[in-house]
Amino acid sequence: DKSKDGLVRLLQKQTKIEEAPSSELENSDEAGVCVVPKLKLGEKQADKRVTARALPKLQALLLGGNKLSSEGASEVALAALQLPGDKLDLDLSANRIDHDFVKPLTQWVCRIAPGTTVNVALNLEQNFFDDNEPLLELTEALGRQRLRSEQPGRPLLRAPKNELQDIDRSDILTRSGGLVRL
Repeated sequence: DKSKDGLVRLLQKQTKIEEAPSSELENSDEAGVCVVPKLKLGEKQADKRVTARALPKLQALLLGGNKLSSEGASEVALAALQLPGDKLDLDLSANRIDHDFVKPLTQWVCRIAPGTTVNVALNLEQNFFDDNEPLLELTEALGRQRLRSEQPGRPLLRAPKNELQDIDRSDILTRSGGLVRL
């Protein structure tokens, strides 16, 4: 399968697999879904760039429960967002991602054409977001750019079960045009 081969090459080039060799990458029973074993991204890899074009038919990338840093997770997310209109569920839940992840995403939102359709969904449940300000900045940028999803109710960023305090979740959802769900 071309999608899986592209993913294996991408992961071999961009990651350091901790517990399993790349030959143990599993393709689930669902077409376009790849489950990746424990891996580590983001440590001094600024010279390497992930490209979403290597993943032409991938529909879901399940990286939940790994040890991704904020830097590594943002690299993967930005690669997925190179093709914002393609449907992709990127699960980054239960990693070591904090509010530093949000700044590159906000910068991407500010650079993209207003009204762009975004069908990429980032799941950041159970990470270490504890600073409201970066999420508020992302919300404001999404509101200004008026990005949209082809599927109503499908957020770009879903981040429940984090350490956010004193934040109006419904206001964030409204101000982001439904693209940030906390």
